[in-house]
Amino acid sequence: MRHQLRILSVLLAAAALLQLPACNSTQLDDGDSADVVLETGTITIPPIQGQIDQLTGVCTFTVTDATAQLFNKPKNEFAVTSPFNDIRNLYLQVAYTWDDALVAPTPDRVILLPGTVPANGSFTTQFSAILLGDLTPDKEGHTANLYMRFHGETVDGTPVSALGLGRTLSIGSCQ
Repeated sequence: MRHQLRILSVLLAAAALLQLPACNSTQLDDGDSADVVLETGTITIPPIQGQIDQLTGVCTFTVTDATAQLFNKPKNEFAVTSPFNDIRNLYLQVAYTWDDALVAPTPDRVILLPGTVPANGSFTTQFSAILLGDLTPDKEGHTANLYMRFHGETVDGTPVSALGLGRTLSIGSCQ
């Protein structure tokens, strides 16, 4: 019985690995049950500016919202009409990998996303690539690689998601 359970565990683990997305800059959704696919297009992440506060002498940061273009791609000819095939944006998951081991890690973040991507159309959403509270002095002058997954759902509640890989976040220096 244990041997059969071990074999079943190995098969389930192998099946899960096969479901992992490839490392492309644009990734299709991970749900086969939806009639549409969520894709990412241009993602722009402005550098964060640092400057010395004249009153306190402390480095302060100015964060400008990032933008991402999202596409709703139909899988068949029945999935081209709105509103039944629209994708409601839900949230963005972001993981940060800093360029220097001395930089304090930033916890993965979940950022709410506004808007709806119309069937067979596109939508540009705005979001903050990092929370202001995560910008500690040790991050000044550093860069983070971002792993981003955009999450949404179709009108009937079917989840869809898309990766936005290969993006970086640059933090300016106050000097």
